[in-house]
Amino acid sequence: MLASVGFRVVIVDDRAEVAVPKRFPEAERVVLVDFRRLAASGVTVTPSDYAVVLTHGHAADVDVLEQVVPGHPVYVGCIGSRGKAAYARDALRERGLDPMLVDAIHLPIGEKILAVTPAEIAVSIAAEMIRCRAQRRPERPHSHSAAEGQVSRQS
Repeated sequence: MLASVGFRVVIVDDRAEVAVPKRFPEAERVVLVDFRRLAASGVTVTPSDYAVVLTHGHAADVDVLEQVVPGHPVYVGCIGSRGKAAYARDALRERGLDPMLVDAIHLPIGEKILAVTPAEIAVSIAAEMIRCRAQRRPERPHSHSAAEGQVSRQS
């Protein structure tokens, strides 16, 4: 879904059966990594990146977030309940991450559209990322003034 709205998608997973390029035809790359050693695997996150963390467990999410957040990406989101959010935030602070960076994580992830199904959740995540991207765009002056858009009435 993200590739269809202009994001360059890189899939990173620690399971060989999941990190298969043909499973993700829209992805730019699919990388098999140890979640505890992203940089050693050649995976880096920069201030122009968007990171979505959807691993297969709370501990792995925290391991990935611990490495991703210091890269100051534009957007960091992680799937989970409010309980998981509290656990992850506490764990990241205990590991020494800057509390301001931890608080900036979109956790739980996604726009609040009452999504339930995987497809709806994907839409809510994409919507949140699109909003974040749009908020970074420089404002452009309107091509016409407000007066030009008004209809004048003459008696």
